Amino acid sequence: MLLKDKNKAVELLLENILWGDVYFDTQNLVNTDSDMDDFSNEVIKIANRWRILNNKNDSSEEFTKLTNEIYGKFFRGRFFALIKGRMRDRDEESLIEKLIDEKNRLAEQLSQAYVPSKDTGVGTH
Repeated sequence: MLLKDKNKAVELLLENILWGDVYFDTQNLVNTDSDMDDFSNEVIKIANRWRILNNKNDSSEEFTKLTNEIYGKFFRGRFFALIKGRMRDRDEESLIEKLIDEKNRLAEQLSQAYVPSKDTGVGTH
């Protein structure tokens, strides 16, 4: 998913940074690309502009450029271990929890509705 949808990857990256699940570890900046200097500050600056445009549902050339730029930094940052932590999609996790709860609720209703037959031992409703 993160390789196919740059916008979703950037959105998840920023959410995970805000939640504290992902963080910058700039100790590994030695011997990496020169454009990685001041990595975290640069990402934050670009991300703030991206966030403003994203909130406006902007699909301008600037938004696309910022998305590509953050995505590239995210990819390189992960590759060079400058961005660490576990990426989580809290929306997906919440949906999974709701579906599990619904499944359990329906299973309980089904078990309460089951009445075994006296003749065959097979349930009837």
